[in-house]
Amino acid sequence: MHWITNTTKPQKLFAAGIDELPSMPQVLLEVMDACQKPNTSFSQLAKIIKKDPVLLYKAISIASNGRSLTNSQLENLDQILAFLGLGTIRTIAVTSTINFYFNRPDEQANRAQKKFWKGSLRCALICQGLAEALNYPFPQEAYTAGLLHNIGELSLLVGNPKDYADTYLSVSSDKELNLFEEEWFGANSNAMGAETLQDLIDDSFISDALLYQQQSSTAVPDTPVLVQLLNLAVKTANSEPDQTEELRPLLGINNKQRVQIKELADQQLSNFNQTLGIHHSNELTPNISDMAVRNKLGAHIKGFATIYGLNQRQP
Repeated sequence: MHWITNTTKPQKLFAAGIDELPSMPQVLLEVMDACQKPNTSFSQLAKIIKKDPVLLYKAISIASNGRSLTNSQLENLDQILAFLGLGTIRTIAVTSTINFYFNRPDEQANRAQKKFWKGSLRCALICQGLAEALNYPFPQEAYTAGLLHNIGELSLLVGNPKDYADTYLSVSSDKELNLFEEEWFGANSNAMGAETLQDLIDDSFISDALLYQQQSSTAVPDTPVLVQLLNLAVKTANSEPDQTEELRPLLGINNKQRVQIKELADQQLSNFNQTLGIHHSNELTPNISDMAVRNKLGAHIKGFATIYGLNQRQP
């Protein structure tokens, strides 16, 4: 479902890099560990996978192969994972782990990936909080829109780790980044992400929400609620002080409510960091070359390769 369908066509770079997009190593480790435990439920796996935008995107994309999912199905991620089966989930985790293990970004790209992951999760939590405050019937859709709102940025970062990372870390606002992207690539990351999510969920405006996330609040009051939710979530996450007055009427949520939702999201993000063993408030992930995490993921890869090799030898 699309409110507006005239989206800018993405560069080939995005389509070529989608399978190479990195997942957060700590989340990968959680998924790999969970897949090894005999009593892990799909509900437990859903709670882990929804922490990482790439893993969630891959799961939804595979589940919707040949048919679009619906919002009602998206609200029950555990059922989507059950449909995929543990074998498919393990394959997604293993291929993502191999991608991480054998591709080591330099320090600049590492910092940019941290910024991406933090921005993704923070926006997801804020967007879900706004949806719940409005009693929006599909809070998981809102969370997903927030989690994937910057997926185009990650694709450009992977395809251009040096030049894009430098700009990504130095710009003062998302709008400034979009201007650079349009000049450099002929399209911005919002449009690229919108095109990628098109037709992923049949009765959702998630693609349009990504496309219009940077628009002025006065330009979106008559758009579908999800478009307004993500627009407000992005502006709330970025704390754009010059738009405080402009934001007041959008969805009927006042500044006090926005501040409360943002503070709750930050607390949830801090709790999330703690579960991953991250103890620095200004870091979403420890150094991506953390040898403890890397070694554990390497052990999982070796274990998988051993099992695969034994299965191949069987007549």
